[in-house]
Amino acid sequence: MKKDFYIINLKKTLYIAHELHKRGFESLYVGPSLSPSGCYWRCSFLNSHKNASTIIISSWIQKNRDIRKTEITQDITELTELFIQQHQEFLNQCKNKNSVYIEWYQNMLNGLTIEELPYAYSDFHHESNYWMTTKDQKIPTFK
Repeated sequence: MKKDFYIINLKKTLYIAHELHKRGFESLYVGPSLSPSGCYWRCSFLNSHKNASTIIISSWIQKNRDIRKTEITQDITELTELFIQQHQEFLNQCKNKNSVYIEWYQNMLNGLTIEELPYAYSDFHHESNYWMTTKDQKIPTFK
């Protein structure tokens, strides 16, 4: 079976968030979505305490890379370090404890298959009780 490098590479954004959580940036939330066409996945990093601060990480990980043709060779630790270097001001606002969200996030990640991405909203999905995935799974939302 042919690998879907687009999904594999963009899923790394979710693991960057997980690594940032381990480093104490527990106020960092993810906001995954689908483009209006449904053909593109997007993911924002949000500061749960200061909602004005947002980074569109799916755009960041695509910068200077052809994510559809080859897998990103940097591991999650390297990508996380690069993200920290480039977004320290945003991350300083995300230093906080939130063990309930971190547990929910870990469970959400564990429930995904290798080539599956979650999305909280799209032009055709607005349910607030669950997220959908690219494989039509339902993930209960964080409350």
